[in-house]
Amino acid sequence: MTMTTSNSTHAKADIAEKQIPEAIMGQYLTNVVIHVNEALDEAGVFGLEQELCAHNGVISATHQPGRNHLLIVVYAADAICSANLLTPLKARGFHAQLIGF
Repeated sequence: MTMTTSNSTHAKADIAEKQIPEAIMGQYLTNVVIHVNEALDEAGVFGLEQELCAHNGVISATHQPGRNHLLIVVYAADAICSANLLTPLKARGFHAQLIGF
């Protein structure tokens, strides 16, 4: 198996190594897709993934290569409200919606 060196791959590796805080263990985990209206390059989507992962209760934020406008976020529903996942995007001036919440 070969590994690419894109920022997306690094983000997924970082997420895989992320320790789930003990306070989140046993809580209900859910996921949501965030649709970003604006076009994002790999660096831009990588930054958003990192910023989302910094939020308390967020377990991971990823995207499919070539679909940079869709972010998949796994989070502890008891720790963060899904609407608050849009905060970092709106702070950067992006227009985004939750899909599947």
